[in-house]
Amino acid sequence: VRVYAPIAGRLGMHRLKANLEELAFGILYQRQYAAAAVLYDQNGDMMHDIEAFATSSMEDLLSADDMLMSQVDSLKVSSRVKQPYSLWKKLLKRRTQGTAKGGGRRKELSVQNLGDAVALRVVLRAKRLSPAETDGTIATREAILCYYVQNLIMQKFPARDDSMIKDYISSPKPNGYQSLHHTADLFRNGVDWLFEVQVRSEEMHRLAEFGVAAHWDYKIQGPIVPVTTVAPSADIISDSDGSQEEIFEAGDGTDEGIEEFIDGVLDANLAEDDENDAERSDRCSSYLEALISAREDIKANNVFVFISSTASANDGKI
Repeated sequence: VRVYAPIAGRLGMHRLKANLEELAFGILYQRQYAAAAVLYDQNGDMMHDIEAFATSSMEDLLSADDMLMSQVDSLKVSSRVKQPYSLWKKLLKRRTQGTAKGGGRRKELSVQNLGDAVALRVVLRAKRLSPAETDGTIATREAILCYYVQNLIMQKFPARDDSMIKDYISSPKPNGYQSLHHTADLFRNGVDWLFEVQVRSEEMHRLAEFGVAAHWDYKIQGPIVPVTTVAPSADIISDSDGSQEEIFEAGDGTDEGIEEFIDGVLDANLAEDDENDAERSDRCSSYLEALISAREDIKANNVFVFISSTASANDGKI
């Protein structure tokens, strides 16, 4: 979680990163994993209903656009429900922000307000319009088609507000990640749910899932079979080595008891993080002091003189 998963993320290998985090989370932090599984148990049916309804609506919307269909060789809508580790990280982040602002606990535990507990992804591949068309031209058209698709979707599922629209195509992330994101809402079965929509080309998707190396592997070996993002199964969610039963024993079996237990786990997690930060600060303080002292010694004991070889001191030569 602290070494290999971050390395995979830096390399843009997000699928590997997610798999490493999920496996490590279930083994190293069983109590937290079980608490996240309880939230899934409470909200899973509704999340999968939102996922299925939004996916079907989006597929119908895009397939009905004749211009779009005439421009693409492939267009696929996939979906996923947030994995327990990612859900737990988001809850911790919201709890930290809520504590700083004096926010209430109940809002912090609201899965439907997380924004990306449910996410849909559109991946497209443009047609080659002529044998003479270059890969670069096709990539440019695919980027334009991504914006077109996002505009179509936002007409039916508009963004909650402008701050929830992210353009990583014109402004890629440092690791090369490219995609269009926006967060919309869907009122269903009496509940207003936020969900995220991502739009990208097939090549952008390949880089996002497997990193830069996948790009060169594709160029050498040809297209690979697209990978579909699959929502976590009920077996995976409930597999916590018996600790899920312990959760219900810890509370009184009611929603309030379960929520109180999850609150306790979240607060304990934040307290552990604070203790770890303090320990790390103490452990590093002597090294930092040595570095500061060495820097001052270098400044005091070394004088660098730059001499111009010409009469002008401003000609840039040494």
